[in-house]
Amino acid sequence: MGLNYLDSVKKQFEYYKVLGEKTFSQLNEEDFFHNTILKAIPLPLSSITCGAI
Repeated sequence: MGLNYLDSVKKQFEYYKVLGEKTFSQLNEEDFFHNTILKAIPLPLSSITCGAI
C-alpha cells in the first residue's frame, strides 16, 4: 500500500507542477510584480502600518 500511495502522491505533485508551469508561462515579467490587492482595497495608510506612523 505504501508504494501505491507514494506513486499517487508523485503523480499528483507532477500534475500540479505542470499546472503551475502552464500558469506562469502565460504571464509576462510585469505580471509577477503587479499588486492588485493594494489597489483594490482603499485603506488608510495608518491601517496598513497599525498606526506606527
